[in-house]
Amino acid sequence: MSLAGLINIYKEPGMTSFDVVARVRRKLGEKRVGHLGTLDPMAEGVLPVAVGSAGRVMEYLDGDRKEYEGEAWLGFRSDTEDIWGKELCRTEGAAAELLHDRERLEEALKTLVRERMTGVVRQVPPKYSALKVNGRKLYEYARAGEEVAIASRTIYVESFEIRDVRAAGKAGSAINADGGKETQPAGFSFRVRVSKGTYVRTLCADIGEALGCGAVMSRLVRTASGIFRAETALKIGELEAMVLKDPEQLAAVLIPADQALTHFGIVRLGEWESHLFVNGVCLRQEQWQAETRPAYEASQTEGPVPGTPASLPEKYARAYRVYDGKESFLGIGLSQPDGGLKAEKVFR
Repeated sequence: MSLAGLINIYKEPGMTSFDVVARVRRKLGEKRVGHLGTLDPMAEGVLPVAVGSAGRVMEYLDGDRKEYEGEAWLGFRSDTEDIWGKELCRTEGAAAELLHDRERLEEALKTLVRERMTGVVRQVPPKYSALKVNGRKLYEYARAGEEVAIASRTIYVESFEIRDVRAAGKAGSAINADGGKETQPAGFSFRVRVSKGTYVRTLCADIGEALGCGAVMSRLVRTASGIFRAETALKIGELEAMVLKDPEQLAAVLIPADQALTHFGIVRLGEWESHLFVNGVCLRQEQWQAETRPAYEASQTEGPVPGTPASLPEKYARAYRVYDGKESFLGIGLSQPDGGLKAEKVFR
């Protein structure tokens, strides 16, 4: 049978996002499988997977917020900006004093996040990332020892909460690579809500640089991506066991593609107007009426959609989920300057 829908997968640490896609593709026997929002191999959490024709809505989920919980160590720098990379140096000197005073450290972190790390922020993506420059992924340049210019870009940090702060040496000890004990580093845990394209490990590294001591991310869990939440996500092994035991259960976990487009408006059409819409005819202003408006309707083409980076497509402010009288999803329509409505993508 032909499958179509979105699956809320919980990616476990140690797997790549492509590993998840490959296993879903193999288990479902469906070639058209893709994921939304890459997670680093050692990160875990929500990884929405699109199956079949549902992949056609993935481009419209750019406006979805992503939420993370994580931890970072202070006093370190690494080439990957996390603890799984090559350690470059450890903090010595004046900055180390701050790391041993929990109250001063907590106040410095909260002030820094409030004043410099929330709202619209410019960020330089890490050199060990899948972002492409001149047709090659950045990590390919890094692994080859080649230098390449990486341009900064606009991100949006909606909220950044410092949850717990640990001063150096105050919470026991850790075992180093040689089997000896070393003082547990200073660090903090956090919760953050950000726009697409934000590298959380770079946020951690930037905090460390601003404090003058460096920082590396030590844990990351994506707890939400749009409508998809960690508490309702399936681990890949659970999905495989479900399909093996009773393939019919798969229908219960496939989320219709239109349900993810919560930031778009809603339009319901009559029988004749539905026929015109799916056949590419632009509906006149009097032939359609919005039931709900797009969440981004207040945006201006010259500036950013409120609360989001300027790079968010302007069409989001004009986008609607279109249904017929029988509640069947017809496709995505865009309102026109003359008041009309025209299909951009038809799903029937």
